[in-house]
Amino acid sequence: MKLFGRPTPPRGPVGSILFVCTGNICRSPIAEAVAKREAKRRGLDLKIDSAGTGSWHVGEPPCKETVLICKLHDLDIQSYRARQV
Repeated sequence: MKLFGRPTPPRGPVGSILFVCTGNICRSPIAEAVAKREAKRRGLDLKIDSAGTGSWHVGEPPCKETVLICKLHDLDIQSYRARQV
C-alpha cells in the first residue's frame, strides 16, 4: 500500500528492549514488567522481553519474592517463564 507515493511503513513494534539478568527469575522480569507498563502509559510501540544468561531456571516462574514485589506495585508477572538468551 502506498501513501502519497511512498510505501506504507511496516506495522508492528518500532523498537525492542531485552532485559537480562543471570537466571531470569528476579531482576529482569521486574524490569520487563515495569518497562511494559511505562511503554503502554507513554503510547510507545515496543517489543519488551527479558531473559537470563544461564539455563538452570529455564521454564520456571519468577521467584516468589519477585512476584510479591510486582504484585505490591500492581504488576502481574505470574505467567512469565524464565528463558535463556
